[in-house]
Amino acid sequence: MSSPYQRKITISAGEECTLSGSCVVGLQLLSGVVEVAGVLLKAKEPPAFRLLTDRYSLVMYTLEGGCVLATSTKQFEVSKAATGMASVGQLCRGALATVTRSKVLVIGRRASGKTLTAHTICNILREDASAVELGAASTSVFLMDLNAESNSIYAPGCISTVLVEHILWPDTSASPTLLPFSLFVGETAPPGNESVASFLSFVEQLNECTDALIGAANTERAHVVIDAPSPQEGVMEGVYFRRLVELLRPTHVVMVSTQGESDLCSNVLQEDIQRVLPECDVSYVAPVSQRCNSSVREQRLCGYFSGNPQCPLACAKIVLPLAQVQFVRYVRSESGVTCSKVTPSATIIGCICAVSHAEVIEEVPLAPIAGLLLLFAIDEEHEELVAVVPASEPLPRRLLILPNEPTRSCPPSALFSGEVAAHVEEAVAI
Repeated sequence: MSSPYQRKITISAGEECTLSGSCVVGLQLLSGVVEVAGVLLKAKEPPAFRLLTDRYSLVMYTLEGGCVLATSTKQFEVSKAATGMASVGQLCRGALATVTRSKVLVIGRRASGKTLTAHTICNILREDASAVELGAASTSVFLMDLNAESNSIYAPGCISTVLVEHILWPDTSASPTLLPFSLFVGETAPPGNESVASFLSFVEQLNECTDALIGAANTERAHVVIDAPSPQEGVMEGVYFRRLVELLRPTHVVMVSTQGESDLCSNVLQEDIQRVLPECDVSYVAPVSQRCNSSVREQRLCGYFSGNPQCPLACAKIVLPLAQVQFVRYVRSESGVTCSKVTPSATIIGCICAVSHAEVIEEVPLAPIAGLLLLFAIDEEHEELVAVVPASEPLPRRLLILPNEPTRSCPPSALFSGEVAAHVEEAVAI
């Protein structure tokens, strides 16, 4: 591939460098020590990353100084600022290195870089575990992604837990080829007034399942990193985060914010956390300097079906008798989540729904999902359903969960997106 745009980038110790634009950029380490999400760049194995203006940027950082050659077929922008990743490394190689069990809750404002921080913690813990001498304690690292808007390890509309066995890098993580444990929440938005109670019930269920996965891993050390969203406006943040802490009971809370800010990470919130869990350690990480403010939910939903340039996937149409499937939708209340049956009609064509592992409707809110599919068409005359799936394998179950009905705080989501449906249709394997 011809790369007419090249730039030699020197980064000073304690700096982060952000690349932005709309292109694929390759990075070759020339000298020093430079990291991306806690992973060292290597001179002989230059990785490539996709950039998308105001959606995907790339942050490199160094604590010692280094030089990188960046190449691309298109122009890209470069900006530098002080990095907050030093405190992340100190946490991972200090406090977390001395414990056999940890649960790290990462919180921060939208576009603050909290997902990058969570992935960096996972990568450092995983790299350190794989680098230990033979005979040292075995370690497992889990990531819980509670961001239904931008789930990075499965797909938007879900919250997930995965055993981290591979590097988590920007725009290379989300893929149905991973095997996470996922619950479908039915919308692609942060928790709002109408959805916060049901969201927290799903979080509680996922947390219980994650604890079971940790037990099944049977390793001497286990770390769980939790990437949690901040709520929508109108939801009392202090009450929301205190409830998250009560449900998840983390050993450490990482606030992606400047210490002393009078908003998300105020002293009052820190005091609330330590009142609920006196032994919980609270630390701060500075937000990224260049923020991407546009949502990536459409891109990640498309990626679930068709992959990305680094890992393309095929998808296929399948035909199912309507008599073999049953459509349900969540019914939310302050006391929890139940399900009601839905009669299929033309109104659901084009939406993305989840295939539940549940065998009866009462189990649906508690059961993990087997995958997502796009409802392409309903043939009422022949009583058939045409759907698009990432693979042409038979569905293991027949309970299909439709997206939630739109509400004031959760307008029609990307699960109803015509743009996503059109992209998925184009990606169908012929």
